[in-house]
Amino acid sequence: MASSKVGPVDLKFYNAFKQNIPPLHPRTTKLPSGHRKQPTCRLLTTTIIFYQDQTLVLGDGTKIYADIFRPQTDQKVPAIVMWGPYGKTGTGVLNLHSMPLRAGIPETQLSGYEDFEGMGSSGKLALAGNSWLAISQYFIAAEQPPQLACIAPLEGLSDPLREQSLRGGIPNTAFNESIAGILPGRNKLEDYVAMSNTDSALKSYLEDKRVDMTKIKVPTYIGASYSSPIHTIGSLRAFEEIPHQNKWYATFFSRTSMYVKTNMLQHPGSFFTHPKNDLHNDWPQTAPVRMALLSFTKQALLDQEVADLPWHLPEITRWRLHLSPTGEFTQDRQLEGGVLEYRTNSSDELSFTYTFPANSMLIGPSTLVIDIAAPDHDDLDIHAHIFKANASETFLSHLNMPIPPNTPASTVETMTQNRIWRYQGPNGMIWASKRHVSDSLSGKTWITLSLEHEKKIKPGEVVRLRVQLWPTGIVYEAGEQLVLKVSERQMGLPALPELLEPTSANKGNHVLHIGGSHEANLQFSTI
Repeated sequence: MASSKVGPVDLKFYNAFKQNIPPLHPRTTKLPSGHRKQPTCRLLTTTIIFYQDQTLVLGDGTKIYADIFRPQTDQKVPAIVMWGPYGKTGTGVLNLHSMPLRAGIPETQLSGYEDFEGMGSSGKLALAGNSWLAISQYFIAAEQPPQLACIAPLEGLSDPLREQSLRGGIPNTAFNESIAGILPGRNKLEDYVAMSNTDSALKSYLEDKRVDMTKIKVPTYIGASYSSPIHTIGSLRAFEEIPHQNKWYATFFSRTSMYVKTNMLQHPGSFFTHPKNDLHNDWPQTAPVRMALLSFTKQALLDQEVADLPWHLPEITRWRLHLSPTGEFTQDRQLEGGVLEYRTNSSDELSFTYTFPANSMLIGPSTLVIDIAAPDHDDLDIHAHIFKANASETFLSHLNMPIPPNTPASTVETMTQNRIWRYQGPNGMIWASKRHVSDSLSGKTWITLSLEHEKKIKPGEVVRLRVQLWPTGIVYEAGEQLVLKVSERQMGLPALPELLEPTSANKGNHVLHIGGSHEANLQFSTI
């Protein structure tokens, strides 16, 4: 095939997965009010006309096929499009039936026709969806197509190399490899995994894969969660960097609430109505930011309305707790210097605990500033994770899905042992040689690594690193504990149980320098 380039760099490709697609069956079906796709599905509350396998011709002449649902009316209506690679019928490789406990979403809450809603010919188009279906919205909106009225990315990364596969500069492409194996195509697909591991391609490839949020001009409803190991920081960056005020940011307390919980659906419903139909409603008065705050032991605090991201507000309390050799946090820096160390390529980790004397809410991103050395190597990577423990020092977690009635506790425990379904708190990581910061890409909240420069350390050299932990919202009651763990590897539950952990490049011990002239502190905000 002909060479394809990003700037001066030749792209790499692999043979696409050949999917067995059922024969096309173009037809029009009237789905009356009260219709159920299956006995277990939710009934329709209005009559819908279903156009199956309709041909759409793209700008280059390529034909794709869509299922189109529109109301029974002769009026021209706008469209809400969900665009992604996973199929249009809800029966592809990635679907609710393949998720543990159907991700907590009963069939009775869905009609079964959710994949491509509202297509029409009024000339106005909206985009919606999660994950890949959110990422694509950012890239499309940045191109400023004239038909696009608004977007609703319900959590999606926006800089895949820096935010996921090279997060903190540490290569981790296991998830990308798993997705590549199920993406269908007729010929070849871009080999993202190979390209992300090619240093010579990095600069041009990085620029190509990062969304320029400043080019997004349409109203934007941004969904976010704390639990995604992929998307959390992308949602935050989108809200901060989209340059207009017609944007709204909402964090959700569960995977289910993002899609099917009634009070959540009312928000994007009003949002879509306003820009697509030029209808005036009370949507512009909606609070720009709505936060969910997780207790782990009680009902989450939902829809906490604020004028901006809470950690930007003047009433926030900013903390700087210092690590001590005893494994506790102190308000003051240790006057005498000391060291703590752990072995790499092992389960070793260091733990530091702070007990809140009064009720507090940890909100937003956190930063661990640490002076560290690797006596036996010219590089190191370090991971940090904040956990919540109760007064008895039992570690707690938040389930990210409602549990179906009568589900045995043992089943819930077994089927939720990953970060998608069970949240244990925020984490962060950095590879010392990739610590160079891009001033031009860094934002109001987040320091962005350039990943374009490598600076090795000398064996035994003490280097100061800033480990950024992703945003969170956790309620701590008096007597409950914030526990910071530090190690050479990711701690807590795996992102997904079937994914291989990245290979460690660490050697020997890591030595943390605490107190005296050295810096070792955790910075965070509470309300």
